[in-house]
Amino acid sequence: MDPAAWKLLAVIAIAVVVVVVPPMVVSDYRQKKFARLLQSLGGESVGIYAGKVESHGQTYALNYSFGSRSEKSDFTISVARPSPKALTVRKETVADHVLKRIGLNREMQLEYPDFDAAVYFEGEDHEFATLLFNQPDSRQAAKGILEHFSAIEFGPGGCVVRKSPCSKVTFLTKSVLTETLGNFAALIARIPAVPASTSVHKTISDGWPGADRNAQTAGSPGNRVAGRPRPRTGLRAEVIASGGVFGVGLILFLTAKKWFPPVDPWGVFYPAALAAGLPLCLGLSVVVLRLVKGHSDSSKRLFGYMALIISGSLMAAMGAIEIGNASLDTSAAVQHECVVRSKYITTSKRTGVRYQVYVDSWQRQGERYDFNVSRAEYDSVVPDKTSYLITTKKGVFGYEWIKRIVKVQLP
Repeated sequence: MDPAAWKLLAVIAIAVVVVVVPPMVVSDYRQKKFARLLQSLGGESVGIYAGKVESHGQTYALNYSFGSRSEKSDFTISVARPSPKALTVRKETVADHVLKRIGLNREMQLEYPDFDAAVYFEGEDHEFATLLFNQPDSRQAAKGILEHFSAIEFGPGGCVVRKSPCSKVTFLTKSVLTETLGNFAALIARIPAVPASTSVHKTISDGWPGADRNAQTAGSPGNRVAGRPRPRTGLRAEVIASGGVFGVGLILFLTAKKWFPPVDPWGVFYPAALAAGLPLCLGLSVVVLRLVKGHSDSSKRLFGYMALIISGSLMAAMGAIEIGNASLDTSAAVQHECVVRSKYITTSKRTGVRYQVYVDSWQRQGERYDFNVSRAEYDSVVPDKTSYLITTKKGVFGYEWIKRIVKVQLP
């Protein structure tokens, strides 16, 4: 074997060692550390990165996920103790302060200054939050959990302590998990054992375990709220507005693309259509912003609505202009006979397999025009022999569009 081949093999071997071996070592380390933690806590393994632990009269499930390109890595401790109300408690960040200052987010406050400054409530039920945290030991338990974890989640499906992202497992020690399980048990003990259908408001007066009746009296810390989130009722207007504009925009865009495609969309048409869609986009954004603000998770929901509004507004503008440009067009049709120069196949997850051909452009010399054909038609196309008769019209707004494409065989 010549020296060049040996060098190539050496490079390949080094690349394999650098790329493949480290992840394998890290994975093996994580598995062993997770198994040792379970063993030290007297737990039982139920999977590679899953186990269960008995503590304080409850069975806790421990799970670790590497994550992927679309999902964050996380470590969770969960217990099958349903909560009548949904509530997430996490650390308060600088971003939370800013979003509250500008009036987008509005978080309920329990009037315990140190605790309110340390945590952020994602939820709307002030009475349920008061029930959980109206005692110093429960507030201290929550702060103790959040020293090592990202959030505490209460919901009808159970309660979860979550660390996300969690790319490293070095923070996981026996002392940390033992302390966390103890604090978690203290919080779980304050959740009322009532059906999820029973309202919080009605049950407080009956006396939930650990409920402080004095805290419910007028003027007490448990009854005063600094910036109470707005209540949610029924199907929200912001959902209808953002979803509606996206649905209408998608229908208009697909209809126009199929029946009235412009000849030069990216060079001339789309920039003009995008500019026309900006006023609609800005107007709807202001409306939805006013509808969304005032909740503890307004910023999160706003991002999703804005994505629908931006894409929907721009698609609606493009589709409406394309349809109007063609349907109101009274100019004479012009036919162009174009010879196929090449054919090719493209594949993607979004569009699947597409069979395409291109011809010389009749608008500008040296440019080309590409379009899709069926599989059967693609097989019959012979470059430099097959031609197409392309019928176009000028368009009422000046955007030339394709009316018809018919294949013609050259002799």
